[in-house]
Formats: sequence, C-alpha cells, structure tokens
Amino acid sequence: MLNAFDIEDTIAAVATARESGAPRGIVRVSGPNALRSISEAFQVSGNISIDDVSSPTVLPGRFKCDAMENSIGCEVAVWPNRQSYTNQVAAEIHTIGSLPILDAILKQLRKNGCRLAEPGEFTMRAFLSGRLDLTEAEAVLGVIDANDKSQLKVALEQLSGGLAKPLDQVRAQLIESLAHLEAGLDFVEEDIEFISNKDLMDRLASIKAVVESVERQISSRHDTTSLPEVVLFGSPNAGKSSLFNALISLGQSRATETRVTETSSAIVSDISGTTRDYVSAEVTINGLRCQLVDTAGVEDQKFVSADMKDSGGDPGNQSESIALGVGQASSQRLHGRAMLELFCIDSTRKLFVWEKEYLSQEQGNRIICLTKCDQLQFEDEGDASQVSSIKDALLTSSAKGSGIEELRAVIGNFFSREESSESAIGTSERCSASVVAILDSLSTAIDLAKYQRGDEFVAAELRIALHEIGRVTGVVYTDDILDVVFGQFCIGK
Repeated sequence: MLNAFDIEDTIAAVATARESGAPRGIVRVSGPNALRSISEAFQVSGNISIDDVSSPTVLPGRFKCDAMENSIGCEVAVWPNRQSYTNQVAAEIHTIGSLPILDAILKQLRKNGCRLAEPGEFTMRAFLSGRLDLTEAEAVLGVIDANDKSQLKVALEQLSGGLAKPLDQVRAQLIESLAHLEAGLDFVEEDIEFISNKDLMDRLASIKAVVESVERQISSRHDTTSLPEVVLFGSPNAGKSSLFNALISLGQSRATETRVTETSSAIVSDISGTTRDYVSAEVTINGLRCQLVDTAGVEDQKFVSADMKDSGGDPGNQSESIALGVGQASSQRLHGRAMLELFCIDSTRKLFVWEKEYLSQEQGNRIICLTKCDQLQFEDEGDASQVSSIKDALLTSSAKGSGIEELRAVIGNFFSREESSESAIGTSERCSASVVAILDSLSTAIDLAKYQRGDEFVAAELRIALHEIGRVTGVVYTDDILDVVFGQFCIGK
C-alpha cells in the first residue's frame, strides 16, 4: 500500500455511507493543499477566508461546483495547523446527504488538485504520523463495523489504548531488563552485577503474566461476523423450549431486534418429552446482540434407560436410540462452545443424579434457571428445601412470564462483565502469532536464566520479544502488515 501512492498527496473522499436520503453527507480532505483545493470553490459567509483561519474552526458558506448550476449550502470544518485526525492540514465539508451533490463536490475537489483516497488511507496517515498505533488503527475499523453496544464499547476501549497500553508497559520493562543485561556483558571482566539472576527471573515472570493476559483477551475474541451464544441446557422436558420462546416474546414486546436465523434439520422421534432438534434466534438483550440456542434434552447415559421409561419410551428401540444419540451429540457440541449457559431445571420434580453432580461443579458462565415455578406443589418439606437449596437459582415461569425480565437482566450483566476484559475484534488474527512468539521467547529466557546458561542468550531472547511487540503495536511494520490492516477499510476512513 505504501508504494502505491504518495502519502503527502492531498486526498479527498466521501466519508459517510453511500445511502440515498441520508440527512447529512461529509466529504473529507487531507494533505498540504487541502485548504487551497476547497477555497477555490468555497465562498465563506462573512468577511473571513479560509486562509485567515489559524485554529480549528467551522465556517458556514456555499460550495460552487462546475457540474451544478446552483451553489450548495454547507459548513466547512477546518484544521489548519495539523491538529487533525491525520495529523495533516485537513478539512471536512458538511452538507445534505444527496449522493449526486456529494459526488459533484468530490469531482470539483479532484479538479482542484485532490486525489481520490484509497481505502483506509486517512487512518493509515494517522498511524504513520504517530497519531494512532496499529492496534488503535484497527480499533477504528471495529468502531465502524460494530453491530451493537457491546462491540462498540470493546472497540472504543481498544481505541483508547486497551491493548497497546499493557504491551507498551511490557516493552518498557523489557528494554530496562535488556539494558541491565547488556551493561553486565560490557563490564563482564569487572564482575559487576547490574541485576541479580533472581530479580531478572522475577521480572520476566511478571512480564510473562501480563502477556498471557493479553493472549487470553485475543484468543477469546469472536470474529466480527459471529455473535456470543447463549445456550439453554438441561434434561428433557425441563422447560427449555418454553423459556426460549418466552425470552424471544419479551424481546418482541419491547421492540428489540429478534429474528430466527438458523434451524437445524429435525431429528424425528416419538420419545415423549425430548426435543430432537435445536433452534437458534438472534435477539438483543440490554443492547447486546446474541444468539439464543434451544438444544435437545441432555440425559446422562448412565440413566438413559430409566429416564426413557419415565417418559414412556422403549430403551430397546433402535431408532429411538439413534435419535437420542444424535440429539445428545448436538447438545453437547453447542454446550461446549457456548459463551453463556442457561442450565434449566424442572422445579416440579426431584433432581436427577446427573443434575446434582453437575450443580456441584463450579461454572463461571452458567445461570441456573428453575422452570415451571407456577406449577410448584410441594408434597413435603423435603421438596421445598430441595428447590431453595440450589444456590443463586432464578425462579421462572414461562407460562406466567414471571422471572423472565430478571433473567434478561442477569444475562445482560454477565456480558457487561465479560466485554470489559476484551479488546476490539479484528486484531486477533494479526496479533496472535506475535503474542505466541513473545511468550515463547520469555519462557526460553526464564529457563536460560534459571539454569544460568549465559546472559548473552537471555538478552537475545528479549530482543526477539521486543521485536514481536513492535509488530503488534506498529513500532516495527512492513508494507504487507499495513496492507492486511488497512485493506479492510472502506474509502473515506
């Protein structure tokens, strides 16, 4: 990309989406001749000219295009002293969003000496001028492509340095450690120790822990086309499908975005009380778009025969067994990849053995939902204590609608906690290999220091780690890296 054009050219592009009927349109200009190319066609309302502006200013006026009979009313935002997004002299022409008008303005600017900007060129200039580092530049794309409040928040956090800051701190600590090692190598004959072996190992271990945290953030990210999955999981006839429908229905009544997006092929079976397919719907909960998935009822294979008998099925029937096996496999696969699990338990019956065992396991991404609470009829105090003894369980009734609003709130709170620890989507592919290389070098350096294999070898590993950090943040880059990052942008950004 860098070899394709001169970054000191004056560039122009339509910065707003090309949609008919938009209330506002923006044409962006950046480069040494930005103000001259505009002033040749722009008449300011008043006694001031663009050339007289010395600080960021908004000027009202009219823009004259040779291709149009009448001039166009507009406002021009001017950055004359390189305090703009690109760190160059820049301006933006704000007018109505008519596509023919925006195209006419752009055509006039090109006639006045501007070149049409390449995709991502404005942000690339911001990066090359030091206004943004490479992770922040990628976050700009995350902001543009965000589909909901969650993705927008994550992208804005990275734009403000959410990924670069910890790596910058690591880089500074590595440089300091490397300086101590190299000073010791320079004065090796003087027997001067600038940093003890123990202090070096402790420092590298601390640095490695920070990089491991960054790696977890990157590896846990979904790509921009995927949504976090919320999977309803539990025994057959535990009220999962009813709860699924209740969550969707409430979303519709509150005018949230709700639509069924995927349904697997049905697994036909006559076994009572067991769903044989899975259905997913895209819903919005507290501003977060997610995929809600209703799965087949899960039965512990140790208790399959007993459960089938309870539901009226024949455990010896081969077709029923095949249907059960396929349904179980589908549920387990979906359960394994879920970001959040809604573990559904029928509150009107005693717990199955496998449910008790599963409840005893700590799960950080699980919400326990007691279903059918409107049908509770306790035969003895033991039944009542069983329901109340399930820690942090939500009582719900799909038939009455009780507890559904509370469940949506808990789901929203879960994702609010999760998203705060992540950085913007889209960086993971480019960064993951470098982060792995950083960790490999740090691990090797720690081992070399532990077994005292030589400070020169430890120093060599730290230089590799520093180089890889530079690749992530853009301190070290190649044209290929820039093509990968900025090739995803659209024109005008």
